[in-house]
Amino acid sequence: MRRSEREAGSFRLRRALRLVTLVHGMISEHVIEWLGYPVELFDAGVSEQGVSDYSRTIYRLALDWNAEVDFPTLFSRFLAGPASAETPAIIIGQFHGDDPEQDSEEIVQLLVSARARLPKLRGIFIGDIVSEENEISGIHQSDISPLFATYGNLEHLRLRGTEGLSLGGSLSHNRLKSLTIETGGLPPQLLEEAAVSQLPLLEHLELWLGSLSFKERFFRI
Repeated sequence: MRRSEREAGSFRLRRALRLVTLVHGMISEHVIEWLGYPVELFDAGVSEQGVSDYSRTIYRLALDWNAEVDFPTLFSRFLAGPASAETPAIIIGQFHGDDPEQDSEEIVQLLVSARARLPKLRGIFIGDIVSEENEISGIHQSDISPLFATYGNLEHLRLRGTEGLSLGGSLSHNRLKSLTIETGGLPPQLLEEAAVSQLPLLEHLELWLGSLSFKERFFRI
């Protein structure tokens, strides 16, 4: 990459950036609205009844700690709806059931495999998990870069928790408008990955640093 291109990319990131230097208290409530859509829960109970309004509602797919179904089954039931192709965005809530050590790799793989069935998907939020379910520092993520390679029209990505999280080393996407990473302490390598990202349409970059000690390091980008 030429120096001028790298500097231009860094300038765009700085213009889009919003820093949240301290996480104030615990996250006690799930998202009830995102991207202008109301958010509704899609759990094991709802999955047995099914839903019909995919185009005007964003669903949070989540498991209870004692759920009798696993996440692949829940996800399959969500896609089984005849109008699921109209889904504008999806939120992944508690995906680990009673195993808080489970990471999001399976979630990423499920979303990648469902690309043809979610042609209108523009937003993905992985980790809408509140403190009662798991502390933000205990949410295990994974390499989410396959989502960028699969969903070329993705515009909004939101991630909560950074244990094991990777952007794939060098993130590149031509349509992404917003990227939010929520954490109690942002690892330095994620700052470095964000610094070399190529996101020409990015308008909003929100990083929860969790500690003021990360602030000076970031402004060296």
